Amino acid sequence: IKLPTLPAVPANVTRAALSRMIRENAPEILRRSKVVTARFPSGPMTLAGESAKVNNDAKGVDKWLLSVVYLAPADEAFAPESGRTNCPAASTCWRYQDGHRLLRDDSPSRSACLVNSGQMTLSTAKAARGWRTALALGWREAFWALLGLDIDRLQRKARKDGARVAVRLDGTSDLGMGDDAAARWPSVTFWDYTKVASRLGRSTLPNRHVTYSYDGTDRSARIAADYLETGGTVSYVLAVSSKKVTAADRPDSVTLDGRSFPTVSGDDTDARFLDPAGSVNLLSFKSKDGAQLPAAAADGFAQ
Repeated sequence: IKLPTLPAVPANVTRAALSRMIRENAPEILRRSKVVTARFPSGPMTLAGESAKVNNDAKGVDKWLLSVVYLAPADEAFAPESGRTNCPAASTCWRYQDGHRLLRDDSPSRSACLVNSGQMTLSTAKAARGWRTALALGWREAFWALLGLDIDRLQRKARKDGARVAVRLDGTSDLGMGDDAAARWPSVTFWDYTKVASRLGRSTLPNRHVTYSYDGTDRSARIAADYLETGGTVSYVLAVSSKKVTAADRPDSVTLDGRSFPTVSGDDTDARFLDPAGSVNLLSFKSKDGAQLPAAAADGFAQ
């Protein structure tokens, strides 16, 4: 079944019209994407929402409007029999084992993935992640057209406040979509975290920023140290279960692959693109109830 051809310029289609086209083609989108948790809303659709938490955390960061796109992790998006829950080429998230997210031998419903914390656990949030993922994988053209409408809206709002826009496309995924987006919208900053070493330094555009997520292994330590020495930034999870890493928790430096690097707090704001070059941002361990901290420390995810 052939999907409709969209206008080359997103401004030539309204959000309501595009949302209607997506709903009308939902069966084909779902067939192509194989996403089982997608429920398309009845009204206009939005990909890049304005997270009150993200922007409240960034209240000390002047003149930036932050937005995040949340997709469904692999074991949430796909049925186990699809083969996609543990297939890196088709998965929306990278670190997994046997279809589980983040922590080995851990139930996906209890893992440390962001989708298991706060409002991300609500059924409405899960449904939204599902249809966004289905659209990204089943009708890429419509996904980018809808994203264009969102970015136009964010820029209009930011201009009123004399601010700039920064968008994180891989809020709960690791697909590297920000590379393409940075080329399409040069006036918008696109920042992400990644565990995929091949994505580091892939884009040299000034509006693209990628922070490498250290995972506790020797290989990851070498990758992190090499990236830091080129001016990149690295996130490093501490075995501290709290809302924020305090000054008492945070050492002035950490050693990776025998090399020492300065640290900054990663909990004050999610605006990683403002971190000093060559710095390690230290994060507290985030989970629904903190019960997974011992497993995270044993796994190497939290240090």
